[in-house]
Amino acid sequence: MLILLPPSEGKSAPRRGKPLDLASLSFPGLTPTRERLLDALVDLCSGDPQVAARVLDVGSTQLDLVDLDRGLRTNPTARADAVYAGVVYDALDVTTLSPAARRRATSRLAITSSVFGLVRPGDRIPAYRLSGGTSLPGVGPVAGAWREVLGPATAEALGGGLLVDLRSSTYAAFWRPTPDLASRVATVRVLHEVDGTRKVVSHFNKATKGRLVRALLEDGANPRTPARLAEALRDLAQKGSGLESVIPRTVDTASDALIVPLRLLSRRLSVKVPLPEALSLFADEVDDASADTVVAALALSARQRRGRLSDVLGTLSEALRDELEQRTKIMRERNMIRREAAQVAALTAVLVIGANLFAPPSLPNEADSAAQVLPLLLAVAFVFVFSRVRKLAEPEIQPRFLSSSAEVLEAATYRPKTLPGARRALDEEGTR
Repeated sequence: MLILLPPSEGKSAPRRGKPLDLASLSFPGLTPTRERLLDALVDLCSGDPQVAARVLDVGSTQLDLVDLDRGLRTNPTARADAVYAGVVYDALDVTTLSPAARRRATSRLAITSSVFGLVRPGDRIPAYRLSGGTSLPGVGPVAGAWREVLGPATAEALGGGLLVDLRSSTYAAFWRPTPDLASRVATVRVLHEVDGTRKVVSHFNKATKGRLVRALLEDGANPRTPARLAEALRDLAQKGSGLESVIPRTVDTASDALIVPLRLLSRRLSVKVPLPEALSLFADEVDDASADTVVAALALSARQRRGRLSDVLGTLSEALRDELEQRTKIMRERNMIRREAAQVAALTAVLVIGANLFAPPSLPNEADSAAQVLPLLLAVAFVFVFSRVRKLAEPEIQPRFLSSSAEVLEAATYRPKTLPGARRALDEEGTR
């Protein structure tokens, strides 16, 4: 299987490394065209930078890209999968692939390039700026320069396998499969439904393609026909409904309070930390009773009801929403009690102080002592009652019930007990 990827417009320029060596790149049959394009691009950028910027379609504030292309033959190089840094490659995330998947990437991936035609992930190239729709002086359209030579190189790399074409339309114009390859070519389009209409949305399209390639490499599937590829993707989608695949995709949309714990959870799962232990650490980092409820439900779903995760999360979100509404209502009532208690306290304090300040000194000496002690006793009694009212008005802290990975595992393996009579009734019902 050969997977054709598009390049990324954004690139990460290596800070150090050997200069470009065209002889070391894969697909040596492309070297003459590479030399021709490199010469034209370097010559263009060695002249008037404003002219070069217009040809390369870069703004006046991006003249550093012109300087980058001027030094292509001497600039540092790095692996192609480290130089390309767009959405596709962020989702593919080659550095975190398993060793087996990285070996597959070396032999199964090829990246379309305006400057180099095709490169493998391990080929060392410099960062550059040259989009597929550019027309270079002395060469003409870049796509036309590659159209005649990419066919033999691609066919040689493909052999008798399946070609999975993930290129965008700009780079698909570099070379189109011939009719004799049609039965072994699968072109993948990712559509996103917006307002009832399916269409290509750039970010989701690129991210999905990156995740698709990553899943194929990790799984090791090597389909040889488009039908087999569809079956492989279906199986991968079913496998991808588990927590290990779902959780990393929730990080970008999580609330600020959950982003860091979710990132840590995702990293633990990616390095094969056991699910109960990873979820237990996540619950500790969030440190909330509601989080324990979510973790227990996730663990139970992953262990016993795999494939119905969306139903479980939907039901759980409704239950937590209802609980939050009830808590909000209770807190509103308690705050009302606290305000009323504060008002009573203020009024009582005003009355006590006023009574002491303005009461006439007409009582006998023996009564004076009682008159002075009575307000003090009333004040002590009031402080006691007021503190009790405030305590009753404070929200109750919900205790957590998951404190270890063993408790998460226990929640995941929980099965309700069935009474003997109920079990017999179920068995009789099943035999009817």
